[in-house]
Amino acid sequence: GGVNPNCNFPTAFGKFPWWARLFLKPHKPGSPVYQGEEPLSEMCCRAVADELRSLNAMQPLKLFIDLHSYGQKWMFPRAYTLDPCPHHAELKAAATAAVTAAAAVHGTRYEAIMASTLEIPAGGSALDWVYEELGVRHSYLVELRPGFGSMCQYLVALLLRGKAAYTDGFLLPKEQIRAVGEEVYAGIVTLAEFSLQDELP
Repeated sequence: GGVNPNCNFPTAFGKFPWWARLFLKPHKPGSPVYQGEEPLSEMCCRAVADELRSLNAMQPLKLFIDLHSYGQKWMFPRAYTLDPCPHHAELKAAATAAVTAAAAVHGTRYEAIMASTLEIPAGGSALDWVYEELGVRHSYLVELRPGFGSMCQYLVALLLRGKAAYTDGFLLPKEQIRAVGEEVYAGIVTLAEFSLQDELP
């Protein structure tokens, strides 16, 4: 594969735990977390960054939500370190409220977590860049359906099914698409309410 866009933004670019650098080799092409040669080296990431800078310059952004597949997680900064951000409690409360709102629609359970606790702390995320460099306090990354089992379940699936145990999660059945939109919309409305009420520095 090419550059992982989730690792190509400027904030903490190239920052990984020593063991991740050793085994995953994010500095080498072909790695699943290849960061690229420099921040915003990828046209898609530059386009997103330019647009967000422009919008934020016209009127400060109140809310940023980055939708991904997959795992049913509702995440907040930071992604590059296990150290909580200054607004950790507030963002966790908002994400938890969003998860509750989403579950009320179709019963789908998302989990509200700090992004760095998902798999490994990783630098270069749009989530952290928007939060730290653009100053958008309410910044979130949502991993949509389907859910991601425990690491033990995943390892067993890998042994039984190979790479498909991971890649099949990106092929959401089309009959679930509307439901995903409905539940995520409910969560987004909840986050919008939090961000609009929050006018304190």
